[in-house]
Amino acid sequence: MKDSYHTEYIMLLKQAIDYYISEYKDMMIFDGMNIADAVKLVLIKNLSEEECHYAQCRNNGKNKYEAMERIYSCLELFSDKRCKEKIVSHSINQEWHRLLIDFEHCTLIYSDNASRIIELVPQIRETAGIKVLLSLDEMDDSTEFSEDCVAIKLENTTIMKDSNPFLRTNFPYIHQIANSISWLLSILKPKAIINFSSQTIAGVVLSRLALASDIDIYDK
Repeated sequence: MKDSYHTEYIMLLKQAIDYYISEYKDMMIFDGMNIADAVKLVLIKNLSEEECHYAQCRNNGKNKYEAMERIYSCLELFSDKRCKEKIVSHSINQEWHRLLIDFEHCTLIYSDNASRIIELVPQIRETAGIKVLLSLDEMDDSTEFSEDCVAIKLENTTIMKDSNPFLRTNFPYIHQIANSISWLLSILKPKAIINFSSQTIAGVVLSRLALASDIDIYDK
């Protein structure tokens, strides 16, 4: 019976999330760029799991708005406008700067999965200049890259490039990703970015922050 309410649930969920984003979009800015699209992806991913509950409520005779009450309650958990905090940013992340400064003005190639980058090694070799290969997981040590390539995993850092208390309280994963990417872009100052995960949370954040830094980015 779940499938009979699938289209209805997806439509109502989209409406609820779109309304939420419209209400709080102005509070989703990091390092000068709005990253509400990443928040939307997180909400869709998490709340899609509530479809079974919705279908059960509908089968038990509740109307569609009554069946959505748990979704509306979930969204209210991410609606605290009382978060107030002085923004504290640092001019330099010394450890990251020391490790990455030699790769300044690189071509940054990003994929959520290192395995995807490994598949693209022949294509990457054809890209001129220094290349930084960035992923969320570790690259296989056995992978052979040319001398002008370096592979790194996106790490978290406690040093704040910027701070958004609303995001950090309600969407800490997005806040961590945005902070790390913002640091990388400020140090590497890439001449271009090739993004092979443009539809994922980290990929969306990367695209938005690249635009804020006026970096050419090519979504694949």
